[in-house]
Amino acid sequence: MDAFKLMKELRLNYEQEVHYLPKKTGLSLIESSVQGESRISAKCRDAKVEDLWSLTSFFGYSTQTFVLAVNLLDRFLAMMRIQPKHLSCVSLSCLHMAAKVTEEECNLTPCDELIRIGQCRFTVSDLERMEKIVADKLNFKSKAITALTFLHLYHQIARSQATDRNETLSLEKLEAQLKACLCRITFSLAKPSVLALALLMQGIEAVHSEDMLEIAYHIQKHLKVTFPLFIQQLIEGRGTRTALGSLREYFPALVIIPTIQGSFLCQLDWVSSEGFFSSEEELTVDIENYLGYNDLDD
Repeated sequence: MDAFKLMKELRLNYEQEVHYLPKKTGLSLIESSVQGESRISAKCRDAKVEDLWSLTSFFGYSTQTFVLAVNLLDRFLAMMRIQPKHLSCVSLSCLHMAAKVTEEECNLTPCDELIRIGQCRFTVSDLERMEKIVADKLNFKSKAITALTFLHLYHQIARSQATDRNETLSLEKLEAQLKACLCRITFSLAKPSVLALALLMQGIEAVHSEDMLEIAYHIQKHLKVTFPLFIQQLIEGRGTRTALGSLREYFPALVIIPTIQGSFLCQLDWVSSEGFFSSEEELTVDIENYLGYNDLDD
């Protein structure tokens, strides 16, 4: 795709992203909530997103699936008030909804297996009803514009316009950093286009490409992007130029995520081979009592 078409697609997505943003007031309420209260806290939300990352890796799902699942989860949590004990059903529903959109049908994990591997205590019927609720509340059809949408477009533009085509800017590494950022609710407060551009600029800084950095600044000027302070610090890295360095302050778990995932994935392997619930232990949930949520606007 030539530069003109890429920039046109970028502008179109930039104008449409507002329809796929979580309510900032809802996210801020979660961020300010204290762990142990009868509502979702930032720590609770972040831990669940880390679980989604691990499950995504375990099932061999794509980065697109994970990013879309987090987008759906944040939008729903920012809109609805739910209790922490119900978060597993909501998050797993978002993952299954995202997978049905982004993955090949032959690669989809059956609902019962998804619940069992996720070590959750609800039924397939509960999951299906929760999916319908999330879809209805978010008016979700089949897509969403996410930070990954912009990251891919930015990367394509930077690579296509660079004079030195031998310069390497790893999309895989940028995607890994995006997934790490999404595990902290702070970064969900930034617009996807802004977060993705910050990650691109940091990635370019890491490979010392003045050529591509100039292109990134052109994109910023074209979209009239202004970086919030915490995003600016992400780019600058508070003095460090390494790709991971600037993330450590906001996401110290980034450097140990492989360890966390490795441990959790070993546990998932045990669950898949040995089983987790017996039929007597599996819980059937009264859906009306189970959901127990209200609109945040109420």
